[in-house]
Amino acid sequence: MGLELERYWGIGPKTREKFEDKLGVDGAQRAVLYSDFDSLLSTGVGLGRIVSILRRVGEGKNIDAFGSVDSRNGYKNILEIVQKFSVSSRVKNKIKILAPMSSIGLINEQLDLIFDTVEAWKLLPEENRKMILERLKWCDDVEGIGRTTVGISTFLYDMGNLGGVFQEIETLNIETLKKVERAMNQLKQTPLEVDAERIRPPIESIESLVQMEEEVYQIIEDIKKKNVSGFIEFKEEVYASLTRKTGIDGSLIRDIEVEELIEADEFILEIIRKLKTKFRGEIDEEKRKLDEENREFIERSRGDINKSIETIDKIAFYLSLALFALHFDMSKPIVKKDILCVKVKKGRNLSMLSSQREEVTPINYTIGTSETQPQVESERLAVLTGRAGSGKTTLLDTVFHITVLSNMGLPVPAEYAEVGLFDSIILQKCSGKQKIAEAREMLKSMVPPIVEEKKTLLLVDEIEMVTGMKDAPEILRWVLHLADRGESMGVFSTHIAKTIVPIEGGIRIEGIDKEQSGEEYQPMPNLIAKPTIELAIEEIIASTKRRSELVAYRELDIKFGERVFQRKLNDPKWKK
Repeated sequence: MGLELERYWGIGPKTREKFEDKLGVDGAQRAVLYSDFDSLLSTGVGLGRIVSILRRVGEGKNIDAFGSVDSRNGYKNILEIVQKFSVSSRVKNKIKILAPMSSIGLINEQLDLIFDTVEAWKLLPEENRKMILERLKWCDDVEGIGRTTVGISTFLYDMGNLGGVFQEIETLNIETLKKVERAMNQLKQTPLEVDAERIRPPIESIESLVQMEEEVYQIIEDIKKKNVSGFIEFKEEVYASLTRKTGIDGSLIRDIEVEELIEADEFILEIIRKLKTKFRGEIDEEKRKLDEENREFIERSRGDINKSIETIDKIAFYLSLALFALHFDMSKPIVKKDILCVKVKKGRNLSMLSSQREEVTPINYTIGTSETQPQVESERLAVLTGRAGSGKTTLLDTVFHITVLSNMGLPVPAEYAEVGLFDSIILQKCSGKQKIAEAREMLKSMVPPIVEEKKTLLLVDEIEMVTGMKDAPEILRWVLHLADRGESMGVFSTHIAKTIVPIEGGIRIEGIDKEQSGEEYQPMPNLIAKPTIELAIEEIIASTKRRSELVAYRELDIKFGERVFQRKLNDPKWKK
């Protein structure tokens, strides 16, 4: 049985040993299957290793979708942003194991619950929100997690039907949990603090005796007024007075043995002290019995307590995702299994939103065939052009963010998003170092999912920075044609578009050029945007005042400058 941990979830023998030594075979499997961080961390295995394991565990998870280093880094960056909205440390761990899913049903189920929770949260008064968030933070105390979640469960139940994920409270045995809460509270209380019927009488007796200590001299004065004679009569009056004033059974008071040869006030005080000692002993014994009964009841209710932990963890998890959605004004994406498309309306870059440095300009973008426009066959592959700083990389990142969030069943930073379900999501950013290792990594990340005909999204940023300018046109053309033959789609940003056109197949050329499109960061179809060097030379030509300099620039063998140079040379002022 133990080998199943290795067979199904790739857990190594050393890790499996630690899990099973601490939790047992069945306990280890259960802890892994239900992502029980508390149990797994108790084995001594590091959090990073546990997270790596749990990202692969669960119905429909597809962590292998991230086939490149940049994809995995981008995925982790997304999770880091989402984690900022965790209502407790426990939720952070749950968010760390979110992964793309291969089940549309699970994705939609999660999205529905997130946005139901968003609406429920909006309806709550601010004071109630603060109280809920404050209590959920108490869950960080792992040692007292059961007591904490039981208390939160009864608190949320008493608030009434809140909607969204809060409805999970209705699945709990609240009557039992309220008794458990009372039992847990009594275990933490001192004997004199316990509000229990069986302990109350002796506590009240002690309270009345404490009052008597302050009235000793008054008792003596009252007895003197009765002209009692002898110590025996005095004792009887003392017994009668204490019985009357405290309500304590007279026989109990008479049973107290006190030396007779002491002062009157000391006699009374000694009776009171011994009575208090007697009642404290009774209270301690009753508290011991009550504690034993409470512990037994709590143990019998362990199943209900564990259910409350799971439920409050779920509430905290979905509330955190709802707060994430609310903070960035996100929407529910439409995720479809049988389409190869990413369609975004007013999409915003998540990293930019999170940094809050500046206002984020939204973009509209579609790649692939949208189900909402079945008659429009949009190319599955695009070659994206634009000068440095025009927004090409930001567009690739935005498409990546929205695709990954959608495939994980999370809200997206867009007014509208329609996204396909992908087997593989490849983000490839090229550093420009032109190292063999980077070239190998790039090709190994792109080619396998393409040739295996997986539904793949390719987002490749300036391939020429790895291959070098000389070989880049052939390699880019080859990758595009390879992807076009399979079930892949993607966007390839580049500065070498002119060297690969015309290009056959379902591949479009587009460019980001504010001067020509009138919109910042918005790609324009059928446009090869001017590269940075062309724009720089245009500015130089426009501003130069010497014909000799202009002729020198003309000697540059750059085709894109032909028209600009000629126009400048034909200017009448140069003929003077």
